[in-house]
Amino acid sequence: MQSCFRVHKARRIDINEIDDRNGIGLSAFVFEFDGDYVDFERKTKSFFGLNPNAFIPHSFTTTKLYPKDTLTVFINTSSDSDKWIRLVTLQQLLGSDESEPLPKKYPYYYISIAIKDQFDNDVLQEESIRNQTLMDKLNRYQRLID
Repeated sequence: MQSCFRVHKARRIDINEIDDRNGIGLSAFVFEFDGDYVDFERKTKSFFGLNPNAFIPHSFTTTKLYPKDTLTVFINTSSDSDKWIRLVTLQQLLGSDESEPLPKKYPYYYISIAIKDQFDNDVLQEESIRNQTLMDKLNRYQRLID
């Protein structure tokens, strides 16, 4: 008899994906992050050419992704975990006051990167050489920080 039921399953991303559910109206390059947050900040600043002594802003402009254009990059970090609910425990059915533990919660951390050009075009949705170049650089960035 099962007493715990999962009511929410955290999103699983195998490698990376393009997502348009990020709330800013742009498509985003999303992947799970398993690394250290301090390394994430340091490597992100280095990769995008940001000031190493400043905080990572939510959005910034850079020419590091595509030297011919100044692009605005939006970086968002988030986390999620599976959620469980216990309806009745076997111990309660048997009349004991002991409670069964819920399954362990393992958090999943995500990094979402959206990019637009100086004309407010969603760069990740266009089909162009610029998009292919950006996807290659974002894949390299993902490997760098993971």
